Amino acid sequence: MIQLDGVITAISPLHIGSGRSKGTFIQTLDHIPGRTLRGMLGYYLFKNDKQLFDSTGIDEEKDISKMGIFFKNAYPVENDEMTVASPLNLRWCKKCGALFEKDERECKSYVNNKPCLHEGKKHSGLILMKSFKERKLAPISHSTKIETKCPITRDKHASMPQNSELKPYHIQSIESGARFGFRLLVRDEFADKIIEALRNAGTFYGVGGFRSRGYGSIRFDITGKTDLNEVLAKRTEDISRMNPRLLVVNSQLILRDGNESIIGFDKTFLEYSNNVLKSIGVAGKINFVENTGKISAGIARGWSLKDKNSLSELIPCIGAGSCINVSGDAQALSALEAYGIGEMINCGYGDIYVTGDIL
Repeated sequence: MIQLDGVITAISPLHIGSGRSKGTFIQTLDHIPGRTLRGMLGYYLFKNDKQLFDSTGIDEEKDISKMGIFFKNAYPVENDEMTVASPLNLRWCKKCGALFEKDERECKSYVNNKPCLHEGKKHSGLILMKSFKERKLAPISHSTKIETKCPITRDKHASMPQNSELKPYHIQSIESGARFGFRLLVRDEFADKIIEALRNAGTFYGVGGFRSRGYGSIRFDITGKTDLNEVLAKRTEDISRMNPRLLVVNSQLILRDGNESIIGFDKTFLEYSNNVLKSIGVAGKINFVENTGKISAGIARGWSLKDKNSLSELIPCIGAGSCINVSGDAQALSALEAYGIGEMINCGYGDIYVTGDIL
């Protein structure tokens, strides 16, 4: 496997559907999901290079061994620094953003030579990695705007007559110039062709909604093309020095026992982890530490390339930022960081990262 790293730049405004709207207001996500990138590239390959479409297994939805390409969510970057989901076990000062120590009830930092003394709160969102090093919350978001559009009808009305069922709608979008860090895994023999296809697909197909109205054009800049074995070796060395180890869910994580969704870290979590490791040929196991988990729930949107590139199901799942202390082989943890845990890991779901003792 090859790991491709790079930056996505919005050439035009982006509207990435969140699945939620309020009246005529249509909200955007603050990132580009892996499922969105998979849909864009899959549609491009299906139309322009069916052989590569079939060879990569980009439409595979169940069998990890048949997946030749894995997409990850593209999160905002600032000065090329990574962003991640903030762990839910951390609390940050409401006023100055300082990280609270374990069991602290008020902020011990000084602001303008005076004790801050404000209470803390969890942060459910994306933060820059420097937040951990500097022990101060550094959230990140892109500028957004709202544009009002009128429905287009066959008789070319620019605005709706009185009492019409059609009404103007309001699109929230991320402004052009926004940058997102992306990572994907692809089999060695497909890497160069996939790089070329990404660039073409971003220019001629784009991502998100309202593309016929000028939204969704993006540019891919590849900054790294690395043998995954080298990446895993470095991360294994890093993780081996961590004690204790905190596993953080970096994107929605889907676990199911039959048709029932599992929201929590239990034997099902371990079974999925072991299944990923077995499928990619990595030895070793992991375990979790009882009573250390902090969990939130979310909804994952299943996206099927086999079903006309459309929404296939809504799945209750473990939310980003959920976390738990883990033990086990560093090699196994580094492999799970690379590939993910759970279902639909080739669509950006189940991404995790491991960090050392933050508190």
